[in-house]
Amino acid sequence: MRRGTGIRTALLVAVLVAPPIRSACAQSIQSGVSDSATGRPVAGGIVQLIGPHDSVYATATTSERGTFALPVVPPGPYRIKVLRIGSRAWTSPVLSIGARQQALRQLTVASEPVMLAEIVVTTSAVCRSNLGSDSDVATLWEEARKALKLAEGTMADRRFDYRMTVVTRHSDPTRQMTTEQRLGRLGTGAWPILSAPAENLAAHGYVQPADSVRGPRYYGPDANVFFSDAFMRTHCFRAVAPPKKQPGLIGVGFEPQLSHTLPDIKGVMWLDRQTAELQRIEFEYTGLWRWVPPRITGGELKFVRLDSGAWIITGWRMTAPIAAVEPLRLGTQPDESVFPYFGNKRVKLGGFLEEEGQVEEVRAQDSAVVWRVPTGLK
Repeated sequence: MRRGTGIRTALLVAVLVAPPIRSACAQSIQSGVSDSATGRPVAGGIVQLIGPHDSVYATATTSERGTFALPVVPPGPYRIKVLRIGSRAWTSPVLSIGARQQALRQLTVASEPVMLAEIVVTTSAVCRSNLGSDSDVATLWEEARKALKLAEGTMADRRFDYRMTVVTRHSDPTRQMTTEQRLGRLGTGAWPILSAPAENLAAHGYVQPADSVRGPRYYGPDANVFFSDAFMRTHCFRAVAPPKKQPGLIGVGFEPQLSHTLPDIKGVMWLDRQTAELQRIEFEYTGLWRWVPPRITGGELKFVRLDSGAWIITGWRMTAPIAAVEPLRLGTQPDESVFPYFGNKRVKLGGFLEEEGQVEEVRAQDSAVVWRVPTGLK
């Protein structure tokens, strides 16, 4: 956090010095997943171990070879659910897992495609708080969350090395840029936008008055927020028609429910109609103070699926206003651009801070390049 700003400017850079996590081999239940139609390994799938009452006891992702490892669990009856981008969920029959069992038979899963291309979006689409009341919106939301879960796992493993450029810009209240700093970075990756526990955000808002010097702090959503009951409880969802220049996309929009009046976020998760792959997330802040201009603050995250099935973030952007906090002097004439802040202070718009990151190259642990930014985006 830079002094006087309401945005966490370190973002992805904050974790660049962290060493990669290399977990030691531990006892686990191992198996593999293949497609029943093609016989090929299912790479980048989400494997869940389901116990009584549909509780998820463990989760793993499949490797490029379709293999996975789950932690050893108490003996008993379990089912295994496999989630794949662009396919309906597959669930196994009940399996009996013993106390010393370390291997399961190979799982052969049927592929039932999710047909996003058939979803028709109308301009009068209702924002629904209950996803179960609209199967199309529920399908879009589930596909987006699969990709987010895989991206979260990729970053948690820190199995890739990223080379990126981070640009930080300051501008005045009229949006005229005053300074720009461009830095090259190397790191193992992390969620690039500062977030907080979902229940905290639901209770106190996505913009919180951190202290009387730095001004408000702006939080963004991460994968855990989108998975949380708190987010589902305070937001509604709708299908969104594609942008005119990108007819191959379809969106699932989210926004705070009318009863939730705290500073919040609304936005769209954009998916590819043919592959159901998540392309990007856009969001903006709502319910802000009057000194903050509308429709300017917010952020964006861009995603790519690797050939191995892993998901990575390839770019991000975050914009927030700079809070100019100063003492409230006696005899000061009223000013429509200035508002009380923390009792004996006042706050007004001091400008804007934007941070933009572009991943240029991603390498595996053996130094092989697994992704490189397309030439046209450099």
